[in-house]
Amino acid sequence: MDFLNSLTESSATTLVIINLITAIIILIVGWLIAKFFRYKIRQSTLIRKTVNTTLLPILASTVYYFIIITAFYAALVRIGITPTTLLAAFGAAGLAIALALKETLANIAAGVMLLFIRSLQVGDYVELPISAGTIEEIGLFATTLRDAQGIAVYVPNNIIWSNRIQNYNRHGARKAIINITVDYEANLRDAQRYIFDVLNAAPDVLNLPAPPEVYIIDFSDIGSVISCRLWLPGDKWAARTSDIRLNIKDALDAANIKIATRQSL
Repeated sequence: MDFLNSLTESSATTLVIINLITAIIILIVGWLIAKFFRYKIRQSTLIRKTVNTTLLPILASTVYYFIIITAFYAALVRIGITPTTLLAAFGAAGLAIALALKETLANIAAGVMLLFIRSLQVGDYVELPISAGTIEEIGLFATTLRDAQGIAVYVPNNIIWSNRIQNYNRHGARKAIINITVDYEANLRDAQRYIFDVLNAAPDVLNLPAPPEVYIIDFSDIGSVISCRLWLPGDKWAARTSDIRLNIKDALDAANIKIATRQSL
């Protein structure tokens, strides 16, 4: 009789160990499968053709965590915890989890709203209260920016959603305002005409939404202020505006019109 009891206890212990090992294997395999699908979704050319690039990180993360949760659930069931018990435990812990992860859940909700409204896209240059840069990824919890120095900046989605967003790539064209102060000895009508010629000859300058404009807007303590207002394509902004400034400077130099500086007084 003692032998049978011992054999029964041994068999029960062995079964527990087998179930525990199986649960660990389920978790490991589930984790590997989740990583595999996350990688494939991010890299798949077919998915990129059918799904907006901005949505890929969220889609990949959603699939990843779904597989992880499913594997965790299957592992718990394998070690003998019934589904009813699990649901009851999750329900009881739901409020506590929601309170503990309030900021995390807020980031997830903000990320979904950013994608739903589509105020941001991968590749957009944006200015936020805490940083500015080009969007590389909108994730489930945070958005990754690359600033002007090439440094990766991770901004929680909730901070982006709850603050002002200035998106420089939302529209295809962007208005540039370039102010130039010329010496009081300069003929302003000639200066205005030379600048007009530069703007009309520049290949980047757009005639829509409005053609380029040149105004005399002020008389400062060092010279006359000329304001150039023109529309340019939104990409390569620094290079395009730099070319315009260089061409204006060359045209004024050729006409012997001096740009006023405090050193020239």
